[in-house]
This record gives sequence, C-alpha cells and structure tokens, in this order.
Amino acid sequence: MVMCPCVDGRSHNEAEKISPEWAAAGTDVLLHAVLDVAEVVG
Repeated sequence: MVMCPCVDGRSHNEAEKISPEWAAAGTDVLLHAVLDVAEVVG
C-alpha cells in the first residue's frame, strides 16, 4: 500500500482530495516497487 497525503489531512472521506503532484509521486513509488520486485531495476 502506498500512502499519499491528502488535502487538509482528510482521507477515507467524501471530501478527500489529492493533488496531481502527490498522486504522481505515489505512482512513481509504486512503479519502482513493482520493477524492483520484478528485478527489472537494479
């Protein structure tokens, strides 16, 4: 699970919002974790 910060700290709530930059950073972490497990990245 990759945790990303939410605007005003609201998560698991209908008012939850995330910035595109935070979403991109979380996606980058997930991508590198998958590639590391797949042994594609050294």
